[in-house]
Amino acid sequence: MDSEPASCPALMSIRPEFANRLLSGEKRVEFRRRPAARNVTHILIYATSPICAVVGVAEIERLEHGTPEKLWRAFRLVGGIGRSDFFDYFANADRGCAYVVRRIWPCTSPVPLGRKGLPSMAPQAFQYVRPSILEAVLSGIGHSARRGRRRIAPHLSSPTIG
Repeated sequence: MDSEPASCPALMSIRPEFANRLLSGEKRVEFRRRPAARNVTHILIYATSPICAVVGVAEIERLEHGTPEKLWRAFRLVGGIGRSDFFDYFANADRGCAYVVRRIWPCTSPVPLGRKGLPSMAPQAFQYVRPSILEAVLSGIGHSARRGRRRIAPHLSSPTIG
């Protein structure tokens, strides 16, 4: 009997330039060489050095799989990365994935690791976290910010791989 993988939020290490592009809406997918085993519902965006803190939360709409070529064709306009850097990242990879972002909640101020239940050490790529940690980070963004969750405009929605 097949079962769905468990759903949960994940803390993902993302270089600051790409974290900023996610927060601004310029980047609407997070590329990874390998998907997480569990169904990731939210990404806590951990901006790596020199920021070294969680800077926002992304709600994930869906996960797309494909060859690097297919991912590039589908998401090049919303990937927030140049062609050369994209293919350098996927060098020697036959397949990859794209976490498609539905909504973004920027933190009003960066949340250092070890606070709000976050782990004290940064993950190499990602780490699953309890839903209570996601809620603690979102509550720190402020009640009005959570009510007015920033949504990506429908006319800017991300394409799918066909």
